[in-house]
Amino acid sequence: MQLALLHGEQVLIGLLLAAVVVVCVPVLLYLWLWHSTVSASKLAVAYFVIVAVLWGIVAMNPNNPTSMVSLTAFSIGFILTLPWSAVTSFIVAVLSPGLGDRPFALVSVLFAAVNAVILYFIAVKVRRLIK
Repeated sequence: MQLALLHGEQVLIGLLLAAVVVVCVPVLLYLWLWHSTVSASKLAVAYFVIVAVLWGIVAMNPNNPTSMVSLTAFSIGFILTLPWSAVTSFIVAVLSPGLGDRPFALVSVLFAAVNAVILYFIAVKVRRLIK
């Protein structure tokens, strides 16, 4: 995402929503572990669908990267696909800086699938340890 000409309120709201994600994800995982009977596969699929929708919003709105919707979707999607989004961002910045948002979003969705598989296996292991 090209972060040119961002206004202060856009950055502030994007960072605020990113902070909400950082707080809400561990709380949701805690609730899933100790207060829910949802399977690990449903958790992984829900994660992948949410991330794919967020990156889809970023890819569908490439002409206005400073819009609030695009900035929010990018911030939350970037956090949810860490560490792959940071690696992809570095590779794109080094190899082809003017690539745009669509290829970056596609690669991030592919890496979200990797994160979903990792999440599934970790969730299965943790469920076995708890029960």
